[in-house]
Amino acid sequence: MELPINKYLGIKSDWWEDRASILLDAVRKDEEELAAVYDVDHVNRSIVHTREDMVLVVSYLNAVNKQLAQLRHTRALLSIIVVLVAVGLWRVW
Repeated sequence: MELPINKYLGIKSDWWEDRASILLDAVRKDEEELAAVYDVDHVNRSIVHTREDMVLVVSYLNAVNKQLAQLRHTRALLSIIVVLVAVGLWRVW
């Protein structure tokens, strides 16, 4: 099955990127309809909060990646143990 071309990225994309582009379209449409004027202080606070949120997201993703790596190591160790037990049982039988 051929992946569709994402109109924002210009490359073949999967369902995750397609959903993100649909969400992006919805947000842009809503912002164009609002046409709100924002206070400078409000914008500056929003920038600071966005930066803080990005730090938290990156930190969370880093922690998840470490957990996945630990799971890979645990899976490899358990596979070795299963093989050793199977070989031991085969020799006894």
